[in-house]
Amino acid sequence: MYFCFVCEYRTETVKKLISHFNSEHKLKNFAVYKCAQKNCLQHFSSKWSFAKHLNRHEKYANDDNLSLNNVKSNSESFNNTDRSSYNCTKPESHICKTDNNPNDKIIGSAVIFSCELYSKNYLSSSIQKNVSNICKILVANIKDTLKNEIDIPLTNKLREVFKLCSDPLQYVNTEYKFFKYIQSKNLFHSFSEHTINNEIVPRIRLGNPTLAETNSKAYITPLRFQFKKNFELKSLLRKTLNNTQFLQNQTQYSNFVNGSIFKSKEQKIGKGKLIIPYFLYSDDFETNNPLGSHTTKDSIRGCYYSFPTIPQYLLSSLEFILLSNLVI
Repeated sequence: MYFCFVCEYRTETVKKLISHFNSEHKLKNFAVYKCAQKNCLQHFSSKWSFAKHLNRHEKYANDDNLSLNNVKSNSESFNNTDRSSYNCTKPESHICKTDNNPNDKIIGSAVIFSCELYSKNYLSSSIQKNVSNICKILVANIKDTLKNEIDIPLTNKLREVFKLCSDPLQYVNTEYKFFKYIQSKNLFHSFSEHTINNEIVPRIRLGNPTLAETNSKAYITPLRFQFKKNFELKSLLRKTLNNTQFLQNQTQYSNFVNGSIFKSKEQKIGKGKLIIPYFLYSDDFETNNPLGSHTTKDSIRGCYYSFPTIPQYLLSSLEFILLSNLVI
């Protein structure tokens, strides 16, 4: 069943819905189309991309119906999880227990699973959520099978394991819980907000001169924290220092450390100290505008940094071009 985002019209085919937009609402080929399907918030700028998106909804709806029919015994648990992603009531009461929780390994695996899943930008949020729910049902079924096969009395720790396996994503099934958990493990540091510009400027609105307030804010993460976490990665610090020494021993100019600027900085800091240079640069982009950021209406400036002396095979990886702050 497909729904109109303008009125209450509903139909069973995408073709009829597109015809309804043309005849009743006079929507052109290039207009803002909003998906009104359940748990979907996507917008499209053309009729064809919107129709293609709706056809994918039909495909995944059939897959979901098939999977749910096979797990009817867990339908109540599935529905409770579906609501919990929108209703985050007192999540700190769950997260605070993870510090001394014997099931930290399971929770850590759930965090890794969530990071891998939500890093796939080509998957819509509804698909990512369906994958999480199906995985939760799969783990719950395995837990029930093992619990029924064990004849010996369960210890308290084993009961806790089975309880956690009933919903392994309970600590990370919302953004609030996810960031709260990784922050409690000292893996994330929240942004600090700073106002860098706030002024009254003249504007023309509807042909009349007026005044408007413009402000720019920067959201910054501490570089000290980021540097520490990056070089705590396995053997990255050792490989970077070895590569820096190798580059400095080159007779030809092959890296920043061979130049006079780095050598002068090294002399000022003093010999015998570890020096790792980094480059800080910025780039503008504009949301909802794939052609560029020249209008600056919704322009955002991202500031990034990279380390020029890390091994070459890591230097070309996007994972080591890191975000420093955003200016909005």
